[in-house]
Amino acid sequence: MMNRCLFAFFNGCHTADSDGVNDLLTASLDKGVQSAMGFEDEVTALLAEDFAAYFWHYALDKGWMVVLATNAALADLEDKYFGVTGGCESWVLHGDIATVLRPARYGH
Repeated sequence: MMNRCLFAFFNGCHTADSDGVNDLLTASLDKGVQSAMGFEDEVTALLAEDFAAYFWHYALDKGWMVVLATNAALADLEDKYFGVTGGCESWVLHGDIATVLRPARYGH
C-alpha cells in the first residue's frame, strides 16, 4: 500500500503509458497516492534529470503546486536546450494537480 502518500514521481520512459487500467499512475492512485506524475514517451536521461531538478526546485524550494512546478520545469528545460525537451513534454499528472508538497506531510 502507498496509503497516505502525497506524491509519486516516476521519472522514466513510458511511466505514464495510459490505458487507464495497467499503468503506474492509475495503480498509484488506486493504492492511495494523492497525486502521481510520469511520462508517456521515451525521455532522454540527461534531460529527464534536469527536468526533475527544475521540478523539485519549484515544488519544494518555492512551494508551488505540482502542476505549476511541472510547467515551469518544462519551460526551463526548453530554455536550456533551445526548445529540445527530450520527451519530457509528454508528462502526465493524475490525481490532485493542485497538490503542494511543502510543508512535508501525508496525503489524504
